[in-house]
Amino acid sequence: MGDHITVGFVAAALEVEDNCAASIIFDEGYATMVEKIAQHVSAERRGYSVQYSSVGSYVNNTHYTAGVQAGACRLFVLLLSSLSSLDRLHTVTYLVGSVWDHRGHYILLTPAPPGDAAATASSGVLENLPYFHVAHPIGDPVRRVALWLYSGFDLSMRYVQGWKPNRKAPSLSPPPANFVGRRLKFVSFEHEPSNIYLDHKLGGDHVGMDYWLARALADVYNFTLDMREPTDGGKWGEALPNGTWIGLVGDVKERRAHFGIANIFLTLSRWKHVDYTRPYDHEHACFAVWNKPPLPHWLAVVRPFSWPAWLTILTSLTLSVAVMVVLARLAGGERAAFTSLPRAAMYNFGVLLARTHLIEPRRAPSRSFDIGWRLAAMVLGFAYCAKLISFLTFPTVPEPIDSHRELAETGVEVGSWGGTLGELMAASTNPWDRQLATRYIPNYDFDNALRRVFAQEYGYIENRNTLIYYIQKYYTTKTGQKQLHIMDECFQNFMISVMLPKYSMLTDLFSRTILRVREAGLIPIWFSWSLDAVKTELVDIARGSSSDSRRRSLSLEHMQGVFLLLLLGWVLSLLSFLAEFGVRKVGAGRATPPPPTSPVETAARTERGEVLLLSM
Repeated sequence: MGDHITVGFVAAALEVEDNCAASIIFDEGYATMVEKIAQHVSAERRGYSVQYSSVGSYVNNTHYTAGVQAGACRLFVLLLSSLSSLDRLHTVTYLVGSVWDHRGHYILLTPAPPGDAAATASSGVLENLPYFHVAHPIGDPVRRVALWLYSGFDLSMRYVQGWKPNRKAPSLSPPPANFVGRRLKFVSFEHEPSNIYLDHKLGGDHVGMDYWLARALADVYNFTLDMREPTDGGKWGEALPNGTWIGLVGDVKERRAHFGIANIFLTLSRWKHVDYTRPYDHEHACFAVWNKPPLPHWLAVVRPFSWPAWLTILTSLTLSVAVMVVLARLAGGERAAFTSLPRAAMYNFGVLLARTHLIEPRRAPSRSFDIGWRLAAMVLGFAYCAKLISFLTFPTVPEPIDSHRELAETGVEVGSWGGTLGELMAASTNPWDRQLATRYIPNYDFDNALRRVFAQEYGYIENRNTLIYYIQKYYTTKTGQKQLHIMDECFQNFMISVMLPKYSMLTDLFSRTILRVREAGLIPIWFSWSLDAVKTELVDIARGSSSDSRRRSLSLEHMQGVFLLLLLGWVLSLLSFLAEFGVRKVGAGRATPPPPTSPVETAARTERGEVLLLSM
């Protein structure tokens, strides 16, 4: 009695979606009709079969799930004679997606009023669907089937058509993704530079990459943002020992919010409880550590060369003196200044300092060696002077901590917000990461964490952009000197995504828009805009450096090394004077006075260079 109308409608719907794998779920009231439906359905359907399951099989968990070809769509037809069957399914399939495909097409055929059927389904087993159709048989016996469309976007019901046999196929088109101004709860919190409260309050003037992404999604799908912070006052949140999640993750998991955006790392531990969109950005989790203090200024005079280089120069000076003396003595006829070790040492040292002399070697071997030594000394002098200027002007900073091994060897505690990164470090294959994990202490106060880093008590791990922002804002001097350092070796790369409840209908919608946002290159632009919005609070490095360079002059602090060398020379001179004075005083009584020097002998000594050298 009219069953052929209902059977024909289901068969027509299956033919419309003949490129989809179909599943028919029925209760006791439609059990006898299923056989008739099977007789009307084409066995081929482009290679996709039809699966039949009763509500009881789902309740008893004995239903059969057929394999579905990869990439195939899914069609679900629910033949329910009573709305109580929806409640029975809801008890075992609380979320569409845990058993069914929440991306599939759904048709609910029931004699119940369409409005009641849509209300029951949308608040129960089909609550996560963007849309579904309600088919209502009309008449007794059934004369036609009224087809309605329920939209999960604006929560409305629209009449589509009344279907009869020999009419055109039923229209199963989805509604437009338009929320028509519906308010969606968006959970976030202030996290510079991703979300900045310019007036330091929720609901005020906000800027930042995360906030602008939420605004873009709202504009595309025409919904109103109802921004809220985590209900427990926390931030991202974590899992408690009893399995409960707190913070932003807890709000999204328990569906107290439609989605959350707060520079959220995509991690597998969270993915078991929530869904993520495709990533809209990627970040590196890096450690912020302290910068080692500059070396003392008095070391500037020795910093131009490394210690091996200084040792080589000293060795070369010693060898040059010995070689010059040997050449002078073997060649014969050389000036006495080059045959004496002390005088040759003074001569070669003067050449190294680029000082001119009143005498020079006579013989060809000595002159050739002298030319080579002068050329080498000239290059060394130029290199030293060029480097000396920079070391006198700018303080020398030791190499910073740039590896996890170096950080682990310091013995300081490390940490981040919550315990997620600590768990990942403990599971790392890097032994130094595992060693750091043993000293991992969560810190829920970002400012306090950076103060501890500055005090060389802590290593804080956070995403690189956030660290760049905070170091630029709070730990950069007017001359552009960074007081904290971001290590070169980062722990791990993380994808940053929008977080949604499990099987949310928004996941696919937001992912499509995020793909277009990334293709348009908006993410780095939004990040630069967030820096521009607070640039008055950041240090202007260029301006600070240029203004400081106009006033820069060498002070006593810069010249410490020079005066220490002068003082060292005075001390050595005094010690040598005292030693010589003591030796002369001891030997004065035993020495005989020297014979007077004749003018002829004085002239001869002058010719040999002895008097001139002594008078230099």
